[in-house]
Amino acid sequence: MNRLVYRRIMRSVNGYIVISEGIRDRLVSFGISDDRILVAPDGIDMEEKCEYTDGMVTLKEKRLVVYTGQLLEWKGVGTLIDAAQRLNSSFAIVVVGGQPGEIAQLQKRDIAGRVVFTGFVSHAQALGWMRSAQVLVIPNQKDGGISEFFTSP
Repeated sequence: MNRLVYRRIMRSVNGYIVISEGIRDRLVSFGISDDRILVAPDGIDMEEKCEYTDGMVTLKEKRLVVYTGQLLEWKGVGTLIDAAQRLNSSFAIVVVGGQPGEIAQLQKRDIAGRVVFTGFVSHAQALGWMRSAQVLVIPNQKDGGISEFFTSP
C-alpha cells in the first residue's frame, strides 16, 4: 500500500495504542494527531510464574548478560557476540531464542566461548533467564527502519 492509502485508513481510526515513541512519531508523520496516540511500551510482568533451568544454576557465579528474542540480523546479536569476546570470564552472555541454523552461524563468531545459546525455550524459561540476569540487552543495529522506530526496550 502506498502512503496515501495508509493515511486514509489511519485517519478513520479513533485512537492508537503503540509500543514505542518511534511508532508514535511515524503515525504523527502520517498526519495522525498526537492526542489520539497512547504509547504503552511492552515488557515483562515480574510477578508472572517463571521456570529456572540447570543452565541458570550452572552460571549462577557469573554475571549474566541476557538477550531474549529472534536472531534476525538487525537485532544486533552478532554485535553482542563480538563484544562478548572482549569480556573476562566472570561474565556469561546468554542468547535466549533462535533456530538451530541461526545459532550455528552465530556460534562461529564466539571464538572465546563466552556465549551460551539456549535456542527456543518456553515463555516461563525465558522469564527465568531474564530474572537471573544482571543485565538485559537489546543490541539492535541502526538500520533506518524497523530497529530504529519499532522496537520497544
